[in-house]
Amino acid sequence: MSGPEIGALRHRLTIEAPVDQPDGAGGYRRTHQAVARVWAAVHEDAAFSRERDAQGTGRLQRVTMRWRDDLTTAHRLRSGTSILFIRSTFDPTGERRFLVAKTEEFRP
Repeated sequence: MSGPEIGALRHRLTIEAPVDQPDGAGGYRRTHQAVARVWAAVHEDAAFSRERDAQGTGRLQRVTMRWRDDLTTAHRLRSGTSILFIRSTFDPTGERRFLVAKTEEFRP
C-alpha cells in the first residue's frame, strides 16, 4: 500500500486536543481545543463495524491523512457535528508518508 489515490484526501477534519480546566471543586472539566485542520480520506471499517453494531456502539471508520507524529488516542477528530474518537493509529507502510487512525464515530 503506497497510500491513497490523488483526490482521496477530500474530507476536511479538525484535530482537537484535550484541555483540562479546574472546575472550582478540586476536580477538572475536560474540553477540547482545535489544534489543526487536515485533509483526510474517511472510509467505513466494515469488518469492525459489523461487530460493533451488534454491541450497539458507534460506527467505526478508518481515517487516512498525511503523516503527523503528534496524533494520539487522547485527540479526537471533528467533521461538522460528528466527533471521531481515535482508538488507534498506525503507519501503513513504515515510510512516514501517511497515518491511519481507526476511529469510532459519535453524533450528538
